[in-house]
Amino acid sequence: MITRVSVRKQQDVKFMKMMKLRYRIGMSDQWTEVVVSMFVAQSLAKEYLGYGWQAEVLSV
Repeated sequence: MITRVSVRKQQDVKFMKMMKLRYRIGMSDQWTEVVVSMFVAQSLAKEYLGYGWQAEVLSV
């Protein structure tokens, strides 16, 4: 049982790793930056790229 808990905690830590999502619309000079979980950053970056925006995921 302890092994299961420890594996679960490792998965939670990986899931909750914080990343910086940086994006801008078109060729605007202004970037917007937010710090979110790795999962959210990757999901939003894909969505924003689909809109034709520029987006990148960076380490905090």
